[in-house]
Parts: sequence; C-alpha cells; structure tokens
Amino acid sequence: ANALVVKDTLLALQTIAGEHRKQFKIPVVAITGSNGKTIVKDWLAELCNGSFSIFKSPKSYNSQLGVALSLLGIREYHTLAIIEAGISQVGEMVKLQEMILPTHGVFTHFGTAHASCFRSKEEKFGEKQKLFATCKTVVVQEKEIKDGMSKGRFDIIQASKIDSDNYIFPIQEDTAIKNIKTAIAAAQMLGVSEEKIRENLPSIQPLNMRLEQLQGINNCEILNDGYSLDMDSLKIALNFMKRQGKSLSYTVLISDFDYSISPKKDYEKMGKLFRQIGVKKVIGIGEEITLYKNEFKYFDSDFYPSVDVFLSVYDLRKFKNERILLKGARKFKLE
Repeated sequence: ANALVVKDTLLALQTIAGEHRKQFKIPVVAITGSNGKTIVKDWLAELCNGSFSIFKSPKSYNSQLGVALSLLGIREYHTLAIIEAGISQVGEMVKLQEMILPTHGVFTHFGTAHASCFRSKEEKFGEKQKLFATCKTVVVQEKEIKDGMSKGRFDIIQASKIDSDNYIFPIQEDTAIKNIKTAIAAAQMLGVSEEKIRENLPSIQPLNMRLEQLQGINNCEILNDGYSLDMDSLKIALNFMKRQGKSLSYTVLISDFDYSISPKKDYEKMGKLFRQIGVKKVIGIGEEITLYKNEFKYFDSDFYPSVDVFLSVYDLRKFKNERILLKGARKFKLE
C-alpha cells in the first residue's frame, strides 16, 4: 500500500478532490440552501435523465468531507455533475467553492439552520453566496433571495415565477411544489427541453421511497430502492445491503438503467458488483437488461420484459430466507 503523510488530512483530501474536479470540462451545478438541497439535487437529476450522463452527490454528502468525497466520484463518462454544498460556520464556503468550481448554481430555501454559528442573517447569506463566484447563472427559489444577491456577477433565475399551470406536479404539497419548481428552473438553465422535463416529471417522488427497509414473508427482508438506477446509486444500495449482514441469501430484482451511454459495459460492471458482494439470485426487469442476460450467467437468474409480466408468471412464495433489493428506474414502477 502507498501512504501519503500530510499535516492536515482533510485539507489534503480537499486538495486532491479539487484537482480531480479540474480534469472535467462539464457543467457542474452547486446547490446550497438551509433546506431542500438533497431533494432538489435528486429531482434535478430526475428531470435531466436522458439529456446527460449524471453524477450527483451521494445521499446528503454536503460537508467539508462530503463534498470532497462527492467530487472524487466524477468519471470521464459523466457529462453533468450536481454537487450539494452545506456550511455551518464562517470560512467554510470558500473552501467548498474552490473545490467545486461550479459553472451553475442553485440556492434553495434560506432559513434559520445553523443561525447561531453566524453573527447575523446577513453574514450567513453572504457566506452562502460565495459558492457562486465562478457561476454563469444561478437559480434561486424565492424573490427574497434574489433581492439579496450581488447584482451583475451572474444571471439570476427566480424559480417561483414558473407558471404552475404549465406542468402537472406529481406531489401537491406547498414545499414540494417550491422544490419541484426549483428543479425545473435548474433543468431549463442546463438546456433540458420542455418535452423532456414533462416526460420526466412523473418520476419525481418523495425521498422516503429510497432504501426503505421492510419485513417480508417467509423470513425475507425487502430493501425498496425502486426510485432511480445509475451505477453510483447501485453501489450505495449494494453496500447498504451488505452492511445488514449475511444471515440471509442476497437477491437483486433490478430494471434497465435510467440512462446508459454504454449498456454492455454497464451491465458487465453490474454483474461484477453482484459477484463481489455475493448475490445469489438476479431477477431482471426490462428489454435492455434481458439483451445482456449473459452478463448474469453466474447467478440464479430470470428476466422479464415488464413488472406486469413478472407478476403474472412468478410465484412470489418462492422467496424464502432472502434479503431482496428492489432497485430500478422509476418508470418501471417496481413498487
């Protein structure tokens, strides 16, 4: 093994992450705000599906450490990165900005989180705004944020001006609608077509649908992550599955990818990941994964073109003593 001996491990990791980010000439969206960062990040990724190969911060990785770890996940095949950035004290945002070097920004809600760590509301707002030093355009959720922003440094888009009558929102709750509008405005900022935005809007769902752990019949556990499917979120779900222990046999019920530039390589990687953690059974849902079923020859595997076909022919009582991960693109409705 190689060891790097440094005076400050966090600073060293941030420096490496910053240099890694500089290797990529792609749009990088930085999202900050007192609330709503994670949900807007995930919903923006949903709306951009099919328009970009997307990397997004895992979970709520938005701290000094989390941002560094997030940036190190960007790969050469990504054409868009969406990075969360959160701060709790003065001086932190400059470090995040220098790592992320965002081309576009999103400012969600501005509230009272971590207020005690700043001398005033104005100081906290000023620190948040430092994230956008390299941005061309910034989406803000509310008029109050727009009014407080430094003028002339970048173009500002106010998400609340989006006409609700132009869209069918899948969630009818006030805060959710504000966050959906913010995600729509950010997608428009990135050049996603209105047709694609409307096509992807039904995919937006509450975050509690992800990695939901349920008790099943016949001594089975179900890990429900039927919300999105890309290589990064798949690794997170598989690691979560493994951390629950090996008392049960591992089964994965999985759909086609949301979006894949190189399907053959991606399904080959999927098969390798399954072997690494000891998956025994694989059930594939979708025409694309069925085309590449040879990548899953090492498992007890079955493939079906749709959920409806699977449910019509598969005897669910066959599941016994298994930890079952449901992982799939939202359009397949694995729930």
